[in-house]
Amino acid sequence: EICKKIQLVKGEKNRLLLKNPWDFPNFLFIKEKIPQSKFIFIHRHPLDIMNSSMNALRVIINKETVYSEIFSPFAKKIDENPLLQWFLQSLLIPQLPVGLSLLIENRVRYTKKFLTDIKKLDKKSFINIKYEDLCNHTSSTMKKVFNHLQLDSVDFKQFEDFIQPRNLSYLPEIYNMKPYILNRFKKYCTFFNYQ
Repeated sequence: EICKKIQLVKGEKNRLLLKNPWDFPNFLFIKEKIPQSKFIFIHRHPLDIMNSSMNALRVIINKETVYSEIFSPFAKKIDENPLLQWFLQSLLIPQLPVGLSLLIENRVRYTKKFLTDIKKLDKKSFINIKYEDLCNHTSSTMKKVFNHLQLDSVDFKQFEDFIQPRNLSYLPEIYNMKPYILNRFKKYCTFFNYQ
């Protein structure tokens, strides 16, 4: 529904780019509804995924943000219910990583679904790129993206100013659960050559 509204406002001739890591496993549904759609899957190392996801969850749960309302109706309910907010905050206590364990299993389920469903998608409909390649080899990676989307060539060096790797330090609970995370994401790591 949101796609239709955006297309209506922006015009059907404009390309629509959706970025939503929380919903990425639904690409087959999108392809079914919009057959001409093309996908650019940007993958990251599982430790980075989990670190980023935990940080995002803490922001959503601890304070009201515009992002949280866009993210999900449930996030809005968190803002409106102090008891629910307290409960969820207690799941995210670093010393007791219950929330992280649940989040890991959620993301593992998503990546397993991705690895299964990607085989059902026509290879001309998608491209897989690694976040690390996007940051470290920006021009050549953007060239692949433009070729995939069949867009006119541009000066790809211009993207190097916009795409910079983040200097991330892992949360203590991510560091402590590193072996578990890597084990749970083993198939994903193998598929994308992550160590």
